[in-house]
Amino acid sequence: MARGVGCRGCLIGCAAVVAVLVLVPLVLWAVSAGIGDRPPLPISDVQEHPLPVSAPEPSGDQPTDGGLAGELPEFRMQGLVRLDVSAAELDVVPGLAGEPLRLEADYDAAAFLLEESLEETGDGWEYSLRHAPRFATLARGGGRDSSRLRLILPPGHPLTLAGRVRWGESRIELGGLSLVEVDLRLGAGEHEVSFGEPLPRPLRHLSLDASFGELSVHRVGNASPLTTRIEHSAGELRVDLEGAWRQDGEVRVSFGFGTCRIALPATIPAIVERASLPLGERRISGDEAAGEGGGPRVHLWASGTAGELWVN
Repeated sequence: MARGVGCRGCLIGCAAVVAVLVLVPLVLWAVSAGIGDRPPLPISDVQEHPLPVSAPEPSGDQPTDGGLAGELPEFRMQGLVRLDVSAAELDVVPGLAGEPLRLEADYDAAAFLLEESLEETGDGWEYSLRHAPRFATLARGGGRDSSRLRLILPPGHPLTLAGRVRWGESRIELGGLSLVEVDLRLGAGEHEVSFGEPLPRPLRHLSLDASFGELSVHRVGNASPLTTRIEHSAGELRVDLEGAWRQDGEVRVSFGFGTCRIALPATIPAIVERASLPLGERRISGDEAAGEGGGPRVHLWASGTAGELWVN
């Protein structure tokens, strides 16, 4: 009798496990399929945030003419713009002086989560933007349509731009902004970072870490960063070092597999300290010793694993 009860309990337990294994995926499929069958809920949203006014700390021994990055005047209020964006088409552009920070978003609220906020901190302010697909969207393999986000940053406010664009597309134009540092991690997709106009003062550090796809970086010289670090795992990497350099710059570019093309500045000396590629085609051209004098110069270290490396 005990053996029969035990067998019956075992059968019931096994049936319960099978039911869980079968029903849970069916429920998840039904939820995701149901959302997929519904029409999207498009939202066109605009959020604006006035930014605190920032003035430089008075100091008798600090230059105010935008000298070397290590000697720049400190500001009473600095901002931090932190991105955490997945599965979207993201545009970051400079706005007009005196305008608020502005986010324009077109997205399906049933498929994607969008959160943004601005908070004042003890010595400045922090703006956070988060966009991600909801769980049911991931279960069915993506949203019906891509979200489109446009973030407008007004000039005249010293800020650091940092965070992630995990996968998708991004076009990040930073020309003319009062940037202190740029530190971005870019996931799979197509990304473009550019400095179309010179910054009011040189950038302290530019760091871009990309994974798979395409990464284009334009007119780095207009940012005149003291140090630049660009890394790319696989795909196509293009780095343009042209622009209005105002100080010496150290540029380090590394990639895994694919194609890397680096355009040296034509108006200042560019010294190629290293350009290594164990497997593939390597082309180095240009007069590395030209332009001797006391002006700015760029030092470049470039390396890759396999593919093509062109420096000219």
